Amino acid sequence: IKPFKQFTLKEARKGITLWLFAIPLAIYAFYITGFTFHLFSLFNEVGINRDKALAVFIPVSLISVSLALFGGYISDHIKLKYLLYIMIGAELLGLICLANINDGIFYIGFIIGNGVVSGIYNVLMAVTWPRFYGREHLGKITGFVMSLIVFGSALGPFLFSVSFLQLGSYRYAIWVLVIIVFITSLF
Repeated sequence: IKPFKQFTLKEARKGITLWLFAIPLAIYAFYITGFTFHLFSLFNEVGINRDKALAVFIPVSLISVSLALFGGYISDHIKLKYLLYIMIGAELLGLICLANINDGIFYIGFIIGNGVVSGIYNVLMAVTWPRFYGREHLGKITGFVMSLIVFGSALGPFLFSVSFLQLGSYRYAIWVLVIIVFITSLF
């Protein structure tokens, strides 16, 4: 799929499409770094031990890699907005399950949500920018998007820390993220 025009970064930033894809990707980075930095404490807060906390990464990575391979193929056949919808839905599932984490269904839902969002995230990061904006200015456009993602990933651990230290629980930060993801999904 070739774009009809080779967009510059300035032109890409003026359109809403860049923001509709970049912001959910940055929010995912926000939430995954916040969760990862506080993994043991977050799971300990609800009585889940370190081994069980670490055990989420293996099935998440298996789902993520499988979905990235399949998603790469499917991205050639469907509009990317549908992959974005799946990613946002999986992100909401992962966050809601994390806010209610326990040893049962929410633990499994968290694994599924994170695996799906991670796999789709990788596909969208690779496919979105050249498809919509061409390859001529791809470095500048992806560099800009990566700066948003890095900014989001830097804020995630901070929000989780503030939530725990000031309010006594990580759930407040998680519910704030649920609201943010839900609001972005409306656009």
